[in-house]
Amino acid sequence: PTAEQTEIEKIICGPDLQIKIPGLHFSSAQEVADRYTVQEDDGTYVYIPFLGQYIAGVYKWSIGAISIIAIIMIIVSGIQWMMPGNVITSVLTKAGGEKQEESINKAKKRIVGALTGLLLAIGSYTILYAINPELVQFKYLKVKYIEGKNLDQLNESVLPADFVFPPGNYNYSAVELDGQAADTTSFDAWEASDGCTSTPNTGCGIVYGYNNVPYYAQYGRPWGTQQFGLLPICLDVNDDDGDGNYSEHSGDDNLRGDTCCTDIAHGGCNVTSYAMVLRALGKPVDPEDTAKVAVQSGARECNSGITGGLSAFHEAIENTWPDIVIERFGNGDASEILEKLKQGQLIITRGRQEGFTSTGHDQSYGGHYMVLTGADDQWVYVNDPGNRRPTVGITHMSHAQFLAKNDFIWIHLR
Repeated sequence: PTAEQTEIEKIICGPDLQIKIPGLHFSSAQEVADRYTVQEDDGTYVYIPFLGQYIAGVYKWSIGAISIIAIIMIIVSGIQWMMPGNVITSVLTKAGGEKQEESINKAKKRIVGALTGLLLAIGSYTILYAINPELVQFKYLKVKYIEGKNLDQLNESVLPADFVFPPGNYNYSAVELDGQAADTTSFDAWEASDGCTSTPNTGCGIVYGYNNVPYYAQYGRPWGTQQFGLLPICLDVNDDDGDGNYSEHSGDDNLRGDTCCTDIAHGGCNVTSYAMVLRALGKPVDPEDTAKVAVQSGARECNSGITGGLSAFHEAIENTWPDIVIERFGNGDASEILEKLKQGQLIITRGRQEGFTSTGHDQSYGGHYMVLTGADDQWVYVNDPGNRRPTVGITHMSHAQFLAKNDFIWIHLR
């Protein structure tokens, strides 16, 4: 079997009926994976047979039950008809206050009715087929197989495979960072060229750095090109001549997995987000520092983020900076987290992200880490490490977008 068939066999689970139907047997997971998995032009599909098998089983059982009931009715009515003086006829006659002649007529009608019902039940297939052949075809459910991915594997593709590192260093925090002022001139140029959306209530003009939280881009210098894992970086060509034109990230799947690791630029939205929060809490760190903590703690898995080792990563951070406390929140905690944001607390959110850019345009990610830097009665403010240009990255989101989230990490001082 192929790898896909093996994976499908693991996740397929046949129905567990509370009321058992005699003679009904569902296909096994192995049979579904082997017989009902089809490779088509746009991907792999699994044809789930359980519903069709259930309907067919109920139909066969119903035919049997109807046949037994009809036969019993015919036998009883036949006795009533052929033997007027028997016990059955006498009981039925006395109970209904009928004469024997009337009882015999009723027996005849019951026989005709039983035969008619039996013929309809047995001939229903032919009748339905004559009306519409589709009515008797128990089609299987067609489901497209989508390869499962760890949450952080989605984070590895925030940047395109042909991304080229921009020259220079930029700070879009609206606060000074390492002696570098916010680059508002470049931002003004982008804002003028991109323009704000005409859609009302999209928060045009909001940039990174709310509550004076420093901003880091995951592909910023000098950390963006640094190794993020114990394996070599997945790059096609390194910037050996030092001209600042780094190669694109390798899009060749054969160069990934067990042979190399993404760099911080392509897999470090997580550690970059932690670096922003720790820096805001007074720790002199950048994404390269938090990436080293993730690797040394064993939390980092090449090309799969740090989701599997998040607890180890948090423990390592708290051990490195003993006055730091990390707490996780999940389903049902969004309202509480919103109040913390309004109080100036810093939150990291991960998973699917939706929000607005500084020009009010929609932006979303399938999987991503971001820093929530605060909130007011209208917006939740964001530092998005995935795009240093606030006209492209998420700078804010509505309360409705925020309240749809269910995974939060609160980092604060003891």
